[in-house]
Amino acid sequence: MDVYVITSWEDTNGRIYTTSVSVYAYSISEAKAKFKASHPTCKRVTSAHKK
Repeated sequence: MDVYVITSWEDTNGRIYTTSVSVYAYSISEAKAKFKASHPTCKRVTSAHKK
């Protein structure tokens, strides 16, 4: 399992937020899915990278 950092995301109203949230996952797509699951207003993760 790796650590991925979510750096920006878009909410359901189209607003972009910058953040620095670490997520443990096996792939970047799983990390994005976990972030979206824990943030109900998140429409999509716009930027993430492996730490």
